[in-house]
Amino acid sequence: MFPIYSAAQIPEFTWRAAEVVTELDHKPQLVVRIAVSGGYFPHRALVPMMQIVRPDGEVIPSWFTRISPDNHTLYGYFATDLPEEGVIQFGYGDGPPGRVRAAFSSKQVTRLVRDRLGRDVVVVTQASLDKFRGPR
Repeated sequence: MFPIYSAAQIPEFTWRAAEVVTELDHKPQLVVRIAVSGGYFPHRALVPMMQIVRPDGEVIPSWFTRISPDNHTLYGYFATDLPEEGVIQFGYGDGPPGRVRAAFSSKQVTRLVRDRLGRDVVVVTQASLDKFRGPR
């Protein structure tokens, strides 16, 4: 699923995360965007995916995932109430997932000041996503 690398060329994937407001269904939505970089993410017919695997094995999938125009960053969009820690995995379809070696920590997410957001901004939570797409 990913480009073939020799042992000396295996990319070191990194992540960063921040709350962002994005427009979906003509409404501003507050979500957490996790950016994974350090590799090459080609646009394919298969839909890319990203997920956080908690220490207890529970999988938290992103709401949706996008690839940057230059193919060097994969963006996963998550509910704002993320697990405290876990492992970020990513990939395409049912293929074996890649993973970021550095552990995910919700304490490293850059948060927006909620009082400065407009009243029309919808704060996306895991409960609202479960209601939207059905239980996992």
